[in-house]
Amino acid sequence: MPQQSLQTTSRRIILVQAGLGVITGLAVYVITLSWLAMISALFGALIAVTASFVSASRMQRASKLAYQQPRAGVAVLYAGATLRFLIVIFAFALGIGLLKLPALHMIMAFAIAQLGYLSPLFEKA
Repeated sequence: MPQQSLQTTSRRIILVQAGLGVITGLAVYVITLSWLAMISALFGALIAVTASFVSASRMQRASKLAYQQPRAGVAVLYAGATLRFLIVIFAFALGIGLLKLPALHMIMAFAIAQLGYLSPLFEKA
C-alpha cells in the first residue's frame, strides 16, 4: 500500500507543478505581451516537471528495492538525485544557451513550479 501512496503523491505533485507552470506562463504573457517570454516560462516549468518525473520514478524503484536490498535502494536514490541535477543543468543550458530563451522567465517559472512540492502539505488527511 505505501507504493500506491507514493505514486498518488508523485502524480499529484507533478500535476500541481504543471498547473503552476501553465499559470505562470500565462501570467508572463499577460505582463510582457511576449510569446518568447511565455515560451521561456513554459520551458522552465517543463524542466521542473521533467526533473520531478525522473525523481518520482527513481523513488518508486528505490522503494521496491529497499525491502530486498537496502544498499541498492540507497544507490538508486543517489543515482536519481545525480540524474535530476544533470537534467536540470543540461536543460537550462539548452534553453538559455542554444535556444536563446530569456533566462529570467525560465528561472522564475522553474522556481514557481518547484513550489508544487509543497502540495502534499495541503492535502486533507
